[in-house]
Amino acid sequence: PGSPNPKPIPFPAYAPDHQVVVGYSTMLLAAAGLKMPIIGTIAVTFSNVVATIISGRTMDGLGRRALMLASSCVMTAGMLLAALALLAIEDEGTMDFLAIFALVAYIFGFALGIGPVPWVVMCEVVPSDLRSKAVSGFVASNWFCNCVVVGLTQVAINGLGGCALDASPDGDGDDDDCDNDKLLKGVGYLFLLLAVVCVTQTLFVAFVVPETKGVSLEGIQQRFRAGSAASATNNETWDQQTRALLADEGNALDQ
Repeated sequence: PGSPNPKPIPFPAYAPDHQVVVGYSTMLLAAAGLKMPIIGTIAVTFSNVVATIISGRTMDGLGRRALMLASSCVMTAGMLLAALALLAIEDEGTMDFLAIFALVAYIFGFALGIGPVPWVVMCEVVPSDLRSKAVSGFVASNWFCNCVVVGLTQVAINGLGGCALDASPDGDGDDDDCDNDKLLKGVGYLFLLLAVVCVTQTLFVAFVVPETKGVSLEGIQQRFRAGSAASATNNETWDQQTRALLADEGNALDQ
């Protein structure tokens, strides 16, 4: 507080579980018993593109924090629905439909807010003299986490499904294979774990991330310098301070 170079508020810039859902979507859907998993993968990818366009058009109007909150809630619901479909639904047709719908909803929610918005907010809250180094660190740590999560996905599915950690999912009858029922169980429990990650993410955005919509970069840095991190992240206080800064900037432009 009061430092000429206040520390920015760190937050997850890119959900690592998104890479699991996108990169493994065909395998996950195939493990769920879908006859044409590639259709689900195409639907997931298409929803990603559509939601990203919507996010770009609404970010300044609805606000960064609002989009991230909505995004996190949709992602949580998608993962919970996917887990329910794989663990509790016995009818194959219903399970197929719910599994595809849940993954599409999850990716749509991700691309709506948590995917693109944090990159914008990071650049807004980090002081200009630290921005290049800080963002480089954020990107490097993000992709390192993605590599770890994606690399451990198959191991996690095997472990959660009750298979040997090094079991093969190809189902050709070898002793080291993991049968489809166990794979289905493992994927379902993996989705439950990802839902917990999404809930944590939602709470973080709700209680830590400030709204920066409509405030200039100079105004954001001024706000961080003027108050403590606690006051800056208090939503009511931040909103009051934001309105005051916007009024001051408007008066300055009028003059």
